[in-house]
Amino acid sequence: MKWAERRARHVHEFGPYNDGPPIDAQLVTAFVTGELEAELPTDLVSAWLAEPKPEPDGTDREPRTGPGHRKRQRHYRTDIEWLTSVFDWLPSLDEAIDTDERAAWVRFWIGVAEVIAARIDSDDDGEVGIPYDPDRWALRRLARCVLELEDDATTLGMWKPIVQAGNAARHWVETYLDALFTFALYPELPPPAFLTKWSAMVATARGSSRWRRWTHGIDASLAGMGSTPLKLWKKNHAPLVERMADTYAEWLPERLTDPWLARTFATFLANDAATPLLGSGLVWLRDAENARTSGYYRDEADDAIAELLVHVEQTEPQMLRRTDEAAVAARELLQTLAARHVRVALVLLKSLAP
Repeated sequence: MKWAERRARHVHEFGPYNDGPPIDAQLVTAFVTGELEAELPTDLVSAWLAEPKPEPDGTDREPRTGPGHRKRQRHYRTDIEWLTSVFDWLPSLDEAIDTDERAAWVRFWIGVAEVIAARIDSDDDGEVGIPYDPDRWALRRLARCVLELEDDATTLGMWKPIVQAGNAARHWVETYLDALFTFALYPELPPPAFLTKWSAMVATARGSSRWRRWTHGIDASLAGMGSTPLKLWKKNHAPLVERMADTYAEWLPERLTDPWLARTFATFLANDAATPLLGSGLVWLRDAENARTSGYYRDEADDAIAELLVHVEQTEPQMLRRTDEAAVAARELLQTLAARHVRVALVLLKSLAP
């Protein structure tokens, strides 16, 4: 039923599947006759993906390269809606009955990671299209698998090709990182290995030429501030944020010149989970504000920062009156916003007047 629903939705949105062998019929027949092997497949790239289509013959134009163009992507050779429904039953690795079954499941997810890597691979900065629903399913399941595995060497191939793709596969990266933080933050605290893996992901992003400035969503997702994870941070996560602070400090301040990210970060700082980062965060926002000239989302960023300062005044009434660097940064932000006639900032500044 799940496969039928997904397939019907795909056909409704994109039209019928036009190519690929009827692998579903073959496997169903093998299942009925008892000839279907019980082993999970591992070489999924060759089994699931077709070779990329070549450039059309008879054209004089040079192949398009560089940022902004869409790369020729490897597509699925069969009904991927059916395939994902077949393997959707796989539970958490912790539910394996023994080490052999767990190892088989890990090998399967390594194969899925290789499929995703092949789907987004590019020799240049050409953009990869938006992931299909089965791609998003794979990205989310890989994120959970990475958190369940302690072996960094094994998990590296499950996240590095995705993270280092950067802007070229922005929607894929966002989906993966948002899922990673969603599984890490809900319903309990993340496993101990989370911090090490996340720090390695940040280092990979910083070292990738495909993570350009003003990248909006993927920067927020890398910080754990995507649209879904941003709602999951709670007060009990404050110790985790404290341990993440050094990694944040290595890369986040220079990115906050992007008003979109500044808006998201200001919203995050108003959360009780971010209390250990509040002082540093106010300084980073102040410094980024001084370096910023203009940009889209500036009004939204101004409003979010003003609301953050109101939160600071309500929760730490003496902070805006202190002389430490964080307090000075907060007052400078307030004065800057008031000079731009941000209504909330004007009201707050008036309330602070002697």
